[in-house]
Amino acid sequence: MSLCWGQIGFLQVTAAFFTWVVVMGENGFWPSRLIGIRKAWDAAAINDLEDSYGQEWVRSTKRKLFFLN
Repeated sequence: MSLCWGQIGFLQVTAAFFTWVVVMGENGFWPSRLIGIRKAWDAAAINDLEDSYGQEWVRSTKRKLFFLN
């Protein structure tokens, strides 16, 4: 029983990770670029983070203002 659930769990984790990589890649962030990007993404001083395709992701303040209202 545990072998069966272990195999199903392994397949689900593998499929979820593959899907995450595909979605992030389609949006401009290749897996090699994702490693260590969290510090730059959360840094308030960096306003124009560049993805793998050369597009700049600009920090928006509208999200913060929405929760203040």
